Formats: sequence, structure tokens, C-alpha cells
Amino acid sequence: MTNQKNKKGWGEDEPDEESHTPLPPPMKIFDNDPTQDEMSSSLLAARQASTEVPSAADLVSAIEQLVKSKLSLEGGSYRGSLKDPVGCLNEGMTPPTPPRNLEEEQKAKALRGRM
Repeated sequence: MTNQKNKKGWGEDEPDEESHTPLPPPMKIFDNDPTQDEMSSSLLAARQASTEVPSAADLVSAIEQLVKSKLSLEGGSYRGSLKDPVGCLNEGMTPPTPPRNLEEEQKAKALRGRM
């Protein structure tokens, strides 16, 4: 008897059910953000256009777009610490490194598989 009261005192079952109900649907966050809509539509267009494996240049430009949109979403807070974040990324991506390309191809395949 005392064990059951202790378990209910911890609140494992009932508070969990109550805490899940008041959460708003997650899509409302994206609907109110115009930059998010632009990014998702450009990603969809890029996915539809590339039926074959995207080239490294395509992946780099897609990453650049994501970085730019992230910076604009966060109010450009990183621009003070990194003078040219896109330029830094370009320098890192310019030499062809096989492991990085393989990872990006796997990510692209996974993204296409979800469509």
C-alpha cells in the first residue's frame, strides 16, 4: 500500500498526460516564419530538380544558402565573431575530400529517400 502511494507521489503517470495536452502543434512555428517558408520551398525545388546524385558544387551552394538563412534567422549574431562565415566555408570545402563527399552523398540519398 505505501509503495503504491509513493509511486503516485512521484507523479509518473498523471502529470505526463497533462503536460502533453497543452502543447501547440509544431507547424504553427513554421507558418509564422517567412524565411523558413522560403528555405523549405527552395529545398523542395532543389530536390525535385536533382533526380541524380547532386554534384559537390550543388551541395556547397545548398550549404551556403542554409548558412545565410541561419544567420538571417538568428539576427546575424555570428557576423561579429566570424568576419565572413560563407567565405570560411568555401575555403574548407574547396579541396575535394573523399570522406566529406561520401557523407554528403549519403545525406542526399537519405533526403531523397524520405520524399
